Amino acid sequence: MRTKLLISFTLAMVARIGISQINCGTQTPPIDELSQINPQAKVAPLNNATIKIFFHIVRKNNGDDANSISVSEAVNSFFALAPIFNPQNICFSLKGWGYINSNLYYNDFSFNYNDCNSLINTNVNTDAIDVYIVPNSNSSTQGIAFSGIPGRSLIIQKQAMIGGKNIFAHELGHCLGLYHTFQSTSSNLPWACPENINGSNCDICGDLVCDTPADNNGSTDGNCNYTGGGGYNPFTNNIMSYYDGCLTQFTNGQGLRMRDVIANSQTLLDRLVPDNITITSTTYPLIIGPPSCNSSSPPPNCPAPLYNLLEIGKSKISTSGNVIVNPDVPNNNPNNLIATIGFI
Repeated sequence: MRTKLLISFTLAMVARIGISQINCGTQTPPIDELSQINPQAKVAPLNNATIKIFFHIVRKNNGDDANSISVSEAVNSFFALAPIFNPQNICFSLKGWGYINSNLYYNDFSFNYNDCNSLINTNVNTDAIDVYIVPNSNSSTQGIAFSGIPGRSLIIQKQAMIGGKNIFAHELGHCLGLYHTFQSTSSNLPWACPENINGSNCDICGDLVCDTPADNNGSTDGNCNYTGGGGYNPFTNNIMSYYDGCLTQFTNGQGLRMRDVIANSQTLLDRLVPDNITITSTTYPLIIGPPSCNSSSPPPNCPAPLYNLLEIGKSKISTSGNVIVNPDVPNNNPNNLIATIGFI
């Protein structure tokens, strides 16, 4: 008998911790890829998308991780993406995590061109966005989507991941094709033009999204109210802005642009979770969350699950034969995920 499983999960939020300021090192590309596509070749935006990501945790040569992000901290940062991206019909699935043992990247990572270029070409995943997490450094740059807009990878400092100010979501927004809301307004860029305050040129200037008001990257008060003047009235809570401590959401226009970019970027299409996954006869359990068996030191006699929910995201699962779906195996739900499993 062939059935389909619809599996979803509830993700926990991570606590907010202070970061001194927002400083993204992502550079504007020489062209906007989406606008360069021939209209006859361009496909419609996806209705929804689930993108795989993979965490690379940087440690010392000898494996010392005293200043590195922990797996649980990285996974909690993954959980915090859901309430930000899910309203835009974008989800992420965690393919896994691994370690890069390198004193060069561990000790005060500088975010210079050579180091960034070298790091993002280490242990590359061709089917997931690579997230390289370096220990805190003296660099003012907290994160960078170094592979471009859109892109396949980003680098981020540990504190920017766990600080609760959604800088991780900001850099992922770049990977999925978004620009800063103040694009071209507060800096000189090669191809873009400033968005008019009244938004009359929003489709060809600024961040190329019409429901994000023109932004001059001004100032805010302690309650995230804009105080920059100049006639501007930006959304200070927008993830792609620079308003420290205020970033909480995308606009629907930004969500549409991300799904449009994903649909028209082979780099991102390669990182999509398939809409349908077929599981044939197996005695392996389908396990919720990153099981302890996936750790660097798994417990003895630990079976490898065929899939886990973080790998599947919101895909529809087709089963045939004898398939055991068992989310309640002891020790396989360390992050207290809540699963909904139903036949459709």
